[in-house]
Amino acid sequence: MFPLARRVLVVAVVTLAMLGSVPPGVVASTAGTQTGDTAAANRTAASTGSQWGIQPELTTLLWGVAAEDERVALAAREAFAPGEGVAAIEPVDGCRVIDSPGAYELTADITNSTNTTCLDIRSSDVTFDGNGHTIDGVDADRTVGVFANGTDEALENVSVRNLAVTDWSDGVRFEDATGGYVEDVVAERNGDGFHLVESPETTVSDASVADSGADGFQLDSSPGSRFTNVSAVGSGSQGFGFSGSGGNTLADVSAEDSGGDGFSFEVGSGENRLTDVSAEDSGGSGFSFSSSSGGNTLENATAEDSRGTGFEFLYVSGENTMRNVSAVDSGGDGVFVGLRGSGNNVFTDVTVRNSSRHGFSFNAGNTTFVNVTAQGNDLGGFEVFDAGSHTLTNVSAVGNGGAGFEFRYLVSDNTFTSVSARGNDGEGFLLEDANRTVLADVSAIDNEAGVVVSDSRAVEIDGGTFGNNTADGVRLEGAPDTTVRGAQLLDNGRDGLLVANGSDRTLVTGVTARVNARYGLYVVASSDVRIVDSRAETNGDSGLGVGTPQSDRMATSRNVSVENNSALGNGEHGVEIGDSAVDATLVATNASDNAVDGVHVYGADGVTMSATTAVGNGRWTLFAANTSGTYSVDGLATGGDGVSLTARNVAVRDVSAPETALPSGHAGVGMYVNATPTGPDPFFDVSMSYGQATVDAAGVDESTLRLWRFDGSTWTEVTGSTVDTAANTVSANVTEFSVFALAGTEESELEPTPTPTPAPAATGSGGGGGDANEPPVAAFDVSTDTTETGALIRFDASDSDDPDGVIVSYRWDFDGDGRVDTTSESPRVSHTFSTADTHEVSLTVVDGFGATNTTTRPVEVATGPTPTTTATATPTETERPTPTETMAAGTTATVTEEAAMATEPPTPTSMTLFGTSFPWWLFLGLLSAVVALYLGRTRWGGRQ
Repeated sequence: MFPLARRVLVVAVVTLAMLGSVPPGVVASTAGTQTGDTAAANRTAASTGSQWGIQPELTTLLWGVAAEDERVALAAREAFAPGEGVAAIEPVDGCRVIDSPGAYELTADITNSTNTTCLDIRSSDVTFDGNGHTIDGVDADRTVGVFANGTDEALENVSVRNLAVTDWSDGVRFEDATGGYVEDVVAERNGDGFHLVESPETTVSDASVADSGADGFQLDSSPGSRFTNVSAVGSGSQGFGFSGSGGNTLADVSAEDSGGDGFSFEVGSGENRLTDVSAEDSGGSGFSFSSSSGGNTLENATAEDSRGTGFEFLYVSGENTMRNVSAVDSGGDGVFVGLRGSGNNVFTDVTVRNSSRHGFSFNAGNTTFVNVTAQGNDLGGFEVFDAGSHTLTNVSAVGNGGAGFEFRYLVSDNTFTSVSARGNDGEGFLLEDANRTVLADVSAIDNEAGVVVSDSRAVEIDGGTFGNNTADGVRLEGAPDTTVRGAQLLDNGRDGLLVANGSDRTLVTGVTARVNARYGLYVVASSDVRIVDSRAETNGDSGLGVGTPQSDRMATSRNVSVENNSALGNGEHGVEIGDSAVDATLVATNASDNAVDGVHVYGADGVTMSATTAVGNGRWTLFAANTSGTYSVDGLATGGDGVSLTARNVAVRDVSAPETALPSGHAGVGMYVNATPTGPDPFFDVSMSYGQATVDAAGVDESTLRLWRFDGSTWTEVTGSTVDTAANTVSANVTEFSVFALAGTEESELEPTPTPTPAPAATGSGGGGGDANEPPVAAFDVSTDTTETGALIRFDASDSDDPDGVIVSYRWDFDGDGRVDTTSESPRVSHTFSTADTHEVSLTVVDGFGATNTTTRPVEVATGPTPTTTATATPTETERPTPTETMAAGTTATVTEEAAMATEPPTPTSMTLFGTSFPWWLFLGLLSAVVALYLGRTRWGGRQ
């Protein structure tokens, strides 16, 4: 059969075999003549086959894979020494045809040969020893230096050794020559250094190829070959190219400075074993496996300075194993696995560094990573898309330009164990459409965000540390049914844990959030969330947040439960429940030692609290404002034994005992509470608990315990207050707000002490039901008294105070024109001036009764280099802008540093006299009548 026709038929048969549709009888006709031993071996091998190479029948019949490596090597070496009955070595002194078996030896160099083929071997069982000489051509096309030529009749057992071949189209070519052996051969400046065509089971050892115009080594339909101590340097195309040639063994093999891929395996060239191999400075990929070329094992493999991908597996080329492998300085990805059919890979002790794209990029699933590192890659450490079910153990992504681990789009059922992401420019872990992913004992430190889970269901974060990230430690965005358990959320630039935007039914348990810039644990626009047995401490904003502040209103957060948590020492509130929260529950939570309020409720509806402790907070134990409905609190610890209440728009805190003593014969039991209205229509039903030992120690008759109210000068028993000695509680409906105490008659008194007559009503600037409201005191500090136009100045009114209530509004006039420029409920604002002048800045503070106080100080403003009109917020509150009033001329917009807390209550329209409430107009009329009567009586008395 003609060589070209034979090759076409072989390619056709190979193709049909890969498709599983080889016509009967074709294999036998294509295989050629086989010796008895070879045919038997091939028949044995035909019973096995390969899914990555040619179909089993062709794998054996076409090229006889059954020969063992050691047998081949031994037979080849023995062939060089004539045995018994073998003719002596025949000398060769020029180009010629060798058509008889035997041993041949080159006796001199052959230079500048113009032959098409110099050494044309057309017989089986030939050994050719070059004796260290060179066979040199003239670099002509379609020429061959040494040719084991089985195109007319298939050959076996041809050996070539100890030779240099230069300047040929193919330096050494084996075609239709099974079981060949090449040793100690150098091929330089040829088209292909070595070219094997339909020559399976060839052994090449101690060989080198340099400066090939095409491939260093090219194998076409030549599977089962073995390469040992072989190198290809400066190849114009591939260093090693395999096509339809699988099942090879490469040991101590290198490809350097290849124009294309260092190693290329394609068209069924799978199931190779590569040990101690390297590809350096490849123009394409270091190692490329494609078109059903999977099932490979790579051990101690290195791809360095590849201009393409370090290692790539494409088009149904999966089930590979890589051990102790590295890809360094790749121009593309370090490792790329494409298409789902290339999955089921195992990577152990693999390192990818400094790739121009991703360290690992996978579009195939079911991969196992163990002891794997991706470091310093430009676009990210791991990119996985459209394929899930990956397992990562002891894996790290360090200092990558994008995300450490980016798993997105149909990437469910992954497991991360002892995995770390550190110092990446993007997220440590980005999980998108990654349902049922488990992160166990992972860490994300010094990234943009630690973990971001979006559009993913049933994700588990179990343990781990997420700290010092510039954004959130863990952020859930549309991640329902997620569990966060035992995580440490430390020193992140935004929230420790953010549960947001439809992350419903999330469970947070055993979590610690500490020293985060904003909230420790924050739930917004997510319902049926539980936060249990967790700690939120020393965070810059509030420890626990549910719902959103009024200036940042989002979708409703319904049925959020906060159970058995602690929120301690936070920069604002312990627990903050915002105006988008509905039916929030706070149970057995300690909200103490926070800078502002223990529990802060603004605009929430249906809040229930029980067994909550809030001691030692900077302002209010419980502050609630702008609530449309009532909220209930059971067992709120305020420094005494406990307070239970149902209320609306009321703030509560424990206070010290006033200097004015209770009426004679009465004693308190150590519980003093200030209750102040924070908005319209305040409502307050209270029940104060007491301990029996406390009452006994105070010497008070328990049956006489009542709630007493201090109006600033006089104590008065609250009308309607009652004691339940069985439940150890005193209850009352409070309509006038002030300081309250739990007190009763001293047991030493024989007669009950009558209630003192209330003092006449005061006519101060206060109101809201109290007899004598003390006005607030305004005071503020400024970051500098001298500045320039366009420069940011910070004003801090934290030193302002209300002796008997709370400041609910701060009004700022920055240009001294008497008009308010900014109104805020935060004591801190930032401002820039646009005109140079001495600006008289004034602050007016308003308390819960509408009383005011004003203070003023000058600020010198010089002309700056670049005036600005841009409103600026301080870093801690850039997410929560507060609307400002109309700007006055010469000033710029001002943004508050805290979200507004309460709507300013209306100006009081009534006052109380002798326990009875009168409209102001009626009281003034009565007072005028009394004065007129007195003056008239005096005048009449003078006339008598």
